[in-house]
Amino acid sequence: MDDAPGPASTKGIQITVTDLDTGESESRTIWDDYMLVCAGSCYRHHVTISGSGSTHVVTIKGRKDDQRSARPAPSSTEGRLSA
Repeated sequence: MDDAPGPASTKGIQITVTDLDTGESESRTIWDDYMLVCAGSCYRHHVTISGSGSTHVVTIKGRKDDQRSARPAPSSTEGRLSA
C-alpha cells in the first residue's frame, strides 16, 4: 500500500493495528480509499467491482458468534468518518 499523500482536496486517516498476542503493531495512512482488516476466522471471500469501478461489494466469511464478539448494537454514527 502506498502511504504517499493524496490530492490536497481529500482527507486521509491513519490506521494502526496491533497483534494482541505479540504486541507488534503497524500503521498505514490511507487517502480517499478504504482498508479491510480481518481477524480470527474472518476472511475476505469475494470482491465484486462495478463496471465503473466506483462501487465495491466485499463479502466477508468466517465470522463466529461468541462472547468476545458480542457487543451492543452500534449507534447511528459509530463507524462513520467525518469529511
